[in-house]
Amino acid sequence: MADFDRNGTPDLAVVNYRDPGTVSILLGHGDGTFDLPQAFAVGREPVSIAVGDFNGDGLWDLAVANATPMLLIPGPVSILLGNGDGTFGPADNAPAGVSPRSVVVADFNGDGFSDLAVGNGRSHDFSVLLGRGDGAFQAAQHFGPGNDPIPLTVGDFNGDGLPDLVAPHSGTSWISVLINTAR
Repeated sequence: MADFDRNGTPDLAVVNYRDPGTVSILLGHGDGTFDLPQAFAVGREPVSIAVGDFNGDGLWDLAVANATPMLLIPGPVSILLGNGDGTFGPADNAPAGVSPRSVVVADFNGDGFSDLAVGNGRSHDFSVLLGRGDGAFQAAQHFGPGNDPIPLTVGDFNGDGLPDLVAPHSGTSWISVLINTAR
């Protein structure tokens, strides 16, 4: 949820897993109702979406994890830069890991740019893609906390002012708390 058209009311961004390759934006009227959805193309089988400002223009952008569950090849995170009117430019796909299934946004390295953390289902790891501040991201760095680290959650879990990650492990009763050491 974010104000994608800058009219002061919340709008919705929704992944369309059963309509492979799209996300929908529903512009809010401020009274609990929304416009009909407008679809935007992304990668195959979108399953998770996160909102951030990836190019520093003050407008909300989208990052979409595309699961590609039947493929054992790296899947993309689709980046859609917002136009400020509820529409988005064409998706730019950044390789993340095998079957990206969860995406969160934070400034993990403290440079003032939004970065992405992606939980990868088939490669049983997670990736961090550092933002360049222009809408593009550096190559994914992979970390291996275990089995299916989805969904990822970001927060400052040790009170040091840096964003950390929690990665639950599908099919188990344990989680990994990944403390950020970017200082």
